[in-house]
Amino acid sequence: MKTIVRPLLAALFATLFAAAPPARAGAYADAMGHCLVEATNERERAELARWVFGTAALHPDVAAVSALTPAQRDAQNRAAAALIQRLITENCRKPTQDALRAEGPASVQLGFQALGQAAMQELLQHPQVLRGFADTARHLDAAKLLELSLGLR
Repeated sequence: MKTIVRPLLAALFATLFAAAPPARAGAYADAMGHCLVEATNERERAELARWVFGTAALHPDVAAVSALTPAQRDAQNRAAAALIQRLITENCRKPTQDALRAEGPASVQLGFQALGQAAMQELLQHPQVLRGFADTARHLDAAKLLELSLGLR
């Protein structure tokens, strides 16, 4: 049992919410993903998005945009682990077991990608975030974009 749990958890945490090449989830992974989304509320999905952001900020290329202290990072890790454990062992136990049995460990990754997408979609649809994207658009060269679109004809 221990030999399957460690690789499964390692794969889960390494790929949770990661941008992965498009993959087709099977019916069981889809059901698990639906359960994960339905079993979380907006606050919990925001908590997961913060955890993903904080964890991604460990990469040296983006570390400067995060000011998380080790204690804050540990608190985020503990909260995320508790939520993930609750989801797969309680709220979505049967769909997780079914997905693992029928479609293997990759199904867990695909199930959590659905939850990650829901969490990030909520984050990215916030009015302040949308304004931030619009601010970036001000720096685009409209003439070059027009030229690009005219060249498509």
